[in-house]
Amino acid sequence: MEKGSSALFWLPANAWPLAGRTHVIPVCWVNPVDLSLATPPVPASALPAVRAAIRDGSLAWSRWANIQFTGWSTCPTTGDEKFVRIWIGPHTNNDLQVDGQTGSYGTNNLFPPSPLADRYSSSFRIWINGMSPLPSIAVVAIHEFGHILGFPHEFDRADRPLATSCPPGNGGATPGTANLTPYDNLSIMNMAYGGNPPFPNLPCGSSTLTESDITGLIRAYGYRCSGDTDCDGTPDYKDNCVYAANDNQADSNFDAERTLAKRDGYPSFY
Repeated sequence: MEKGSSALFWLPANAWPLAGRTHVIPVCWVNPVDLSLATPPVPASALPAVRAAIRDGSLAWSRWANIQFTGWSTCPTTGDEKFVRIWIGPHTNNDLQVDGQTGSYGTNNLFPPSPLADRYSSSFRIWINGMSPLPSIAVVAIHEFGHILGFPHEFDRADRPLATSCPPGNGGATPGTANLTPYDNLSIMNMAYGGNPPFPNLPCGSSTLTESDITGLIRAYGYRCSGDTDCDGTPDYKDNCVYAANDNQADSNFDAERTLAKRDGYPSFY
């Protein structure tokens, strides 16, 4: 669960700009604190697998859209280049829960170099312990990377149904947002992603992107350009780069693009 839908809404002003033909999001790892302080402790040998699970969370998004998470090295301590700084910290909850937190939305998560190696100098935080399952870490990372891309919590939409949203009646309209798809409780961007408590009687959240999560993502950033829709390293998307309608430009080819995308394995779209 997060400290602090199939549908998506976002903050266009915080969207990642094109760098060439792709929306590039640079990320780096903040030097980890001593994870042996977690309860139960996390052995140092587990850190590569934990990082891989977090990186898998970014792939859930970049598989479908014209975005690329780059870098993945240790964060610099000097210089001017900014990154989305990922910090992994020790959890002392002694259970299976994994917590995540992102400081803001979209490009507001770019942080300058810092000699500090703590969560306060990072934009993306995740807390784990020795009981944290790698699939749960990946799910939390998917949710947090959604914030990195500019997507707030789904229950903060102005059009959410107060009685049945997750959590019921919580949140409020986030200023400056635009709806990309209709509201749905199953969005990965709901607080109770994965269908976990504290709302066991409501269909809250999913453990991965749903069809309309993908729809909203592509409407925000366009179709994937790399030519590798299943991320297996083999190009399989026959058209090198196809943009969706929501690129702030006139786009008379959106219907044709949608047909091509469905041919190559994308889900159906609204």
